[in-house]
Amino acid sequence: MRTDHDHLITKLDAFIRKYYKDRVIRGALYSVGLLVAFFLLAALLESVGHFSVAARTVLFWSLLLTGVAVLIRFILLPLV
Repeated sequence: MRTDHDHLITKLDAFIRKYYKDRVIRGALYSVGLLVAFFLLAALLESVGHFSVAARTVLFWSLLLTGVAVLIRFILLPLV
């Protein structure tokens, strides 16, 4: 009986490890895709808009904060 229980616990641990690894990999792919899309959008807006220094500063900080939020949401939260 004890060996069946140990075997079940081992298989359950392997499944949980695989599940969270899959979530982190999926989150990394989502993060890279979103960050590239946001960067391209910011570059396109800047090239079309010819913004002032203040507008470029706001664009930079919003891109940076959005990047941090995406990384937290899709990579750090699945690890917790």
